[in-house]
Amino acid sequence: MKKPFLPRLGTALVVLVLVFLTVALVRKSRASRPIDLGAFATPKAAVQAADRQSPSLNKSPQIQLKAKAARQRIESGERQPEAARQHVAEAIQSKFGALGGRFDGAAVPPIHGPGRGYGQKVLDPAQQQAVDDLLVELSPGAELQMDITGGTLRYLHGDLRRVAESSMAYQVAQAGGDFGGMAVATVEALSRVMKIVQPAQEFVPRPSVRDELSMVHVRLDQQYQGLPVYGAQVIVHFDAQDNPVEVQGVYAPTPSRTVTVSQEIGEATAIENARRAVNSAGQGLRPPKVERLYYWDPDVSPILAYQVDLVPALNAN
Repeated sequence: MKKPFLPRLGTALVVLVLVFLTVALVRKSRASRPIDLGAFATPKAAVQAADRQSPSLNKSPQIQLKAKAARQRIESGERQPEAARQHVAEAIQSKFGALGGRFDGAAVPPIHGPGRGYGQKVLDPAQQQAVDDLLVELSPGAELQMDITGGTLRYLHGDLRRVAESSMAYQVAQAGGDFGGMAVATVEALSRVMKIVQPAQEFVPRPSVRDELSMVHVRLDQQYQGLPVYGAQVIVHFDAQDNPVEVQGVYAPTPSRTVTVSQEIGEATAIENARRAVNSAGQGLRPPKVERLYYWDPDVSPILAYQVDLVPALNAN
């Protein structure tokens, strides 16, 4: 870890991490004690007691040594307790800064969900034929893994230029050095396998990144009807010769019918539901960030929802 976390501040850490909860879809509220942001002022004796009760078996020797050194700095007066609490709060703030990534353009890791069955067989006969045809075209050496239950492509490795280079969109993007366009065209060539009806409309490329091995990586955020699909992202990888060689990620297949809304709630109601879910009236929190999107569960139909990010202010009492 880049920055040590102080075990003696365990109580404050638990409270702060709980407040960092991101509410994607609130279906009901739960009754429990309100979150006390004043926990940063926990008496020293209570902090020491919580530290003694904390299971040391869950801490690596390196972390225990760092924590011991941090305690010694506080006890010697080298660092004041308030400064230590601020240091921990800033460390957590940095770690969870990706919560706001959707709004500032930073990368947001896709959701992965529970473990599911993988292989080269799917339930849809037409899709299975597309999978078999693709493996024949990419052979030998192609690797492919499908989510058997959801019928989505999770991993594909091979010479994907074979399936993409005949596309006019790919050729135009390649001539212009547009890796985003090449990535979308590659996904479009795989549309039958991926069960995506209009890849060019459903995937939005982020700026490409070339790494130290000269490989290029393009993240494609999925959207549906102009709204983002929560946690859905596909990554297309290009080798050092700028040829597509790998596709991976988590996404939602295009719905077989248009998503309809039976009961609409407003943004204000979504914020209120989110605050109620974390038992907070809003004091000590930054202004909430709200985004309208589609929430996709692999086992149910897409749901039109609001994502509400609630983040504590560091100077909260």
